[in-house]
Amino acid sequence: MPEKMIYQRTKLQLTKGDKIQFWADMDIAYDGPLELEFFVQLPKGLALPSQRLDPLHTSLTVGEVKTVVNKHTTRSFTGRMGSFEAPATGEYDFGTLLLSSDNSTLQLKKADLVFKK
Repeated sequence: MPEKMIYQRTKLQLTKGDKIQFWADMDIAYDGPLELEFFVQLPKGLALPSQRLDPLHTSLTVGEVKTVVNKHTTRSFTGRMGSFEAPATGEYDFGTLLLSSDNSTLQLKKADLVFKK
């Protein structure tokens, strides 16, 4: 269980049909296997499920530098994970939380969820 969990909220003013892409901006180091997941809570009242986005498996990766020596991995990159399309015009309140598998060697130098319009 993590010692500290940080729940972040972001409010965006969107027009119907606006498409938001979710990107991970990561700089991490760890030993052995690792699973990471950004849990994105979509605005209440949308009747859409929350999204679970895996920053270690992106659909597009930019500027990746990855080194693996034995079981030690260091990796920095920016990667696209998913998207959201606004069903109506208004203010949208997104909640986010980064979750990881139990790996005491994990070092998060940077682990940002970026919203791109």
